[in-house]
Amino acid sequence: MNLRPLAVALSVGTAACVTVRPVAAPVNFIPQQNPEIVWITAQSGEVIPVSRPVLRGDTVTGHWIGTSEPVSVPLPQVQMVYARQRHHARTALLIASATALAGFVAWRATRSGGVSSDCVFDPRSGWDCTP
Repeated sequence: MNLRPLAVALSVGTAACVTVRPVAAPVNFIPQQNPEIVWITAQSGEVIPVSRPVLRGDTVTGHWIGTSEPVSVPLPQVQMVYARQRHHARTALLIASATALAGFVAWRATRSGGVSSDCVFDPRSGWDCTP
């Protein structure tokens, strides 16, 4: 059994459920969600990628992504914090699409004794099962 299509589908599905977006309240988000990575936009406009961020007092500390170099950014110097977060609308759309696809496949398999090997799918016109 070839598992490559399943792996691709799971990867796409997982990506659909998560998006990088602004964090509304970094003071609450960082300790509660323990994100692996955050991107901090400083007041100067510099974007600082921080891995394993921790909030210590009024400062976000962690390591510069890909290095062991420590980084600290005081919250008063932070303009915006971005992090990977669940995207509920995309998740719902993914579940609805997967359910519709499963229903369509089940319908096609049970219609007229199963899918005929003579059926051809054309993206412009749909299924063609002429005998």
